[in-house]
This record gives sequence, C-alpha cells and structure tokens, in this order.
Amino acid sequence: GTFEPFAFATWQTHFITQVLPTSPRLENAGIRATGSSSIPVKFKANAGLNWTGGRYRAGWTMQYYGAYFTADPKVATNAAALLAQGNGGKVEAQAYHDVYAGYQFSRDGRTAGGWRAAVAGAEVRFGLRNLFDKMPPVDVTRGGYYYSALGEPRGISYHLTIKRTF
Repeated sequence: GTFEPFAFATWQTHFITQVLPTSPRLENAGIRATGSSSIPVKFKANAGLNWTGGRYRAGWTMQYYGAYFTADPKVATNAAALLAQGNGGKVEAQAYHDVYAGYQFSRDGRTAGGWRAAVAGAEVRFGLRNLFDKMPPVDVTRGGYYYSALGEPRGISYHLTIKRTF
C-alpha cells in the first residue's frame, strides 16, 4: 500500500487592527474578538496520514488550535471576563481527531449487469469525526453557548459517504 502523510501549520505572530487613524493599534493575535466569533489563534495545525492499498483506503486527521484569550488582557474593562474564564483568561488549546475507511468497487462491473453494474466504480466511505468524543473547552464570553467556537459541541459523529460518477 501507499502512505501519504501531511502536515500544515500557521503561526500568526501579529494581527494588528486600528479602527481610525487616531485610535490606538490593537494586537489581536491569540485574542477572541469581542462580540465576534472570529478567533485569530496564534498557532493552529492539521496533520494526518492517508493509506491506499488496492481498492481499500483509510485515513486519520488531527486538527489543533492553540490557546487564546477570551478578551484583551490589556484592556481594564475586560478584567471581569478574564477572571470568570479562569486559567488566566485563556481558553485551553484543543485537538480533534477524525478517521475514515473506504472501499472502491471495480469499474469492470459496468458490463456485468445486476448489482455489480450498479456499484461499478463507486466508492463507499465510513468515518468518525471527533473520534475521542472530546467536548470543546469553556469560553465564558461566548454568550448563549459558553464553549469554544473552534470545537464541536455534538461530540463524536459518524458519516457514511457513497460516491459514484457516471
């Protein structure tokens, strides 16, 4: 079989905004934007491994999101939100894992008739998202939800994909 590893990462050293030319420049990297779901985390990464062996396929993927502040710790009016969050005002880093396995039917069955013709060239894939059923960490500033928007609150989920081209 063939193994195909992959890895991608982003390190955001700065994310500076300035509303008006006369207003101060604000560093937003690693700080959840107030009143927004935007979270420019300083570090995030994806890694995985795909395997193909004949008609069989399998794979694993991991998504990682670094810790971030729930509000800007340099702004005095954010002290209550940072204190309520705990952990120094930070939402902890989080990682999620997904896996899949699949099978691709032969294209030769198109002329065979019956069920072989119906599945010829089709690919069937079964997978699990959030394999370890990890709940996202608490983010007290995300009103109404109170969990990190980067996570999956539904926990583990299953998917079945059947793909066939004509």
